[in-house]
Amino acid sequence: DLLPYWSSPEALGDPVGSYPTFRYPDGEPIEPDELLRPEYRGMAEHSAWIALRLDRSYTRMVSRQAYVLGVAYHLTGDGRYLAWARAGVDRVLGELADGPGSFCSWVELGECLPAAPQRTAQDLAYALLGPSFYAYLTRDAEVIARLIEVRKAIFDAYRDEETGLLRWVLEASEDPPDRHSPEQVEIVAQLDQINAYMLLMAPLVGGEEGGRWRADLTALSRRLLERFYDADRNVFWGRIDAPEFRRFGGHFHTDTGHTAKALWMLSLVARLAGDEEMARIARQGGLRLVDEVFRPDDGYWSGGWKADGSPGEAAAMWWAYTELDQLAATLALEDPRAARHLQPAYEFWFSHFVDHRHAGTWPFAVPPGERPPLLKAFLWKNGYHSAEHALVGLITANALREQPVTLFFAPPTGSEPAPLRPYLFDGEAEVTRRLPLPRLPGHERLTVRFTGVR
Repeated sequence: DLLPYWSSPEALGDPVGSYPTFRYPDGEPIEPDELLRPEYRGMAEHSAWIALRLDRSYTRMVSRQAYVLGVAYHLTGDGRYLAWARAGVDRVLGELADGPGSFCSWVELGECLPAAPQRTAQDLAYALLGPSFYAYLTRDAEVIARLIEVRKAIFDAYRDEETGLLRWVLEASEDPPDRHSPEQVEIVAQLDQINAYMLLMAPLVGGEEGGRWRADLTALSRRLLERFYDADRNVFWGRIDAPEFRRFGGHFHTDTGHTAKALWMLSLVARLAGDEEMARIARQGGLRLVDEVFRPDDGYWSGGWKADGSPGEAAAMWWAYTELDQLAATLALEDPRAARHLQPAYEFWFSHFVDHRHAGTWPFAVPPGERPPLLKAFLWKNGYHSAEHALVGLITANALREQPVTLFFAPPTGSEPAPLRPYLFDGEAEVTRRLPLPRLPGHERLTVRFTGVR
């Protein structure tokens, strides 16, 4: 359902690793110096935030596609995907890096933009998504060292010592139709550090540095609860630097997707940190959320709340839908009540989000068989969320059926990589096979069977 769209020659770029940010639903890249196809020209009016940026290549999209190809290797053991992922990782850590602890947010006409103080903490976090997944698979010491270096640089530059929160930007700027200010206090500046790289990598970073990662993970998670979470309404506000943002139907980061993602991340951090109170809050809030925002008559997750706090009628966007599925599936490992919405929710996903003609997923729920003038690849949409959805879905579904799950790693030849974990979960690992990996010299394909996933 996914890989034909994200591993085609058009998707991989020339050279491989120069993955295009913008592509049509059939996979063809959108060339910035050519007219859009007629059916997409309305974007200039209705989606200016996309249409005004077609001449850019976004670092976060390169990193996300490297993640997609890493997941493809993780699930199949096919070394081609890992080699293609490595090409994207090399590009992010090479030509898209801008100093020891920063990255271009985008490249436009060959220029690395915007100026370093104007880059969002969220963009810097997502630059590390693909490299962190690659490091998780390969235990590449050089990539891990870069991740450690960049994490420190982000926290040194962006952390507000008074609040413990990460700033959105360090310097005000405009990128029409967006405006960015250091006064903004955004949930994604915190949450996406956890989500994009820290939670996956923390168990792999040893010694004193590993202790600092765990401490920052726990501290950020507690700040999310203290500053962004409204326990009575069971919502995480997307932005909190002014009272008008703490309301339903307001800021676009206040939605069921970000609340689900926050509760999912907190449940996993709590397990890693042994924080029983955080685990209790995340579990109770998660169970309440999946019941409140599932629409049983329609079989899908609602994407947001109306002004009165009731769930909206529209299905969640693709990324938020995956976060709700992943939260429910993870909660179900401990509480079967969370599983009762999964089957209809999955059925809706496969019938309304997956493009069964050209593969990949639509950004919105689409009636089966329709071909709407929507893009499946643009500056905020790549295969990341749908690939993670496939990986988490496989791991949790097998666990719920009390069946093992087999995943593939690529550690240095002859090494004993530890710990071996099934992505963000725990489980008993059994190495069942070692084979050469010609496409990644110095590494071998490790087949690992996980049981007791939790």
